[in-house]
Amino acid sequence: MAIRIGDNIAANVPLERNDLSWIVAKVIEIKDDGLSYVVKDEEEDKRYTVEAKMTRPFPGKGQSFEEGDQVLALWPLDSKSWTTLFYEAKVLQVLENGGRLRLSYSGDRNPKDAPTEKVLHKYPKKRTLSEERKMNGTPVQNSYKEQYDNRPAKKVKCLSVLDKKRFRAHSFKDEVAP
Repeated sequence: MAIRIGDNIAANVPLERNDLSWIVAKVIEIKDDGLSYVVKDEEEDKRYTVEAKMTRPFPGKGQSFEEGDQVLALWPLDSKSWTTLFYEAKVLQVLENGGRLRLSYSGDRNPKDAPTEKVLHKYPKKRTLSEERKMNGTPVQNSYKEQYDNRPAKKVKCLSVLDKKRFRAHSFKDEVAP
């Protein structure tokens, strides 16, 4: 998914005492051919330059959650407004066919409900190349990686324990001081 100027994203930025925190930010400039972005925190009216690897699309599309997942979620201020800062939470229950989640926010005893659009996986789930291509709208068939992964495994000769000891003794023989 290509990020464009004006898109909202989740960005990991230094807020207090240079501790990194995830916030919702708007992309205002793309630098270094997409390797970094200048983003604006709408709530604080501050700008940050962040590397692309420290960002995620937001809201996350095509996410699915399960009970027990560790997530980052916006905090509900009232029934219609949310913070722009993400907080750590755990999914207690999936509600409304996956459209809402009951969350236990870190440090809060009262569970809260949130729509999935306000939640990101804390640790993004690894997707197969096919899943990535489906999400990005790229054709899936005939992918080189899938062909490579599906080829028959080659037999590899393993060194015996004795061979390994000989190899180590030979490799480090010249490095030992007299």
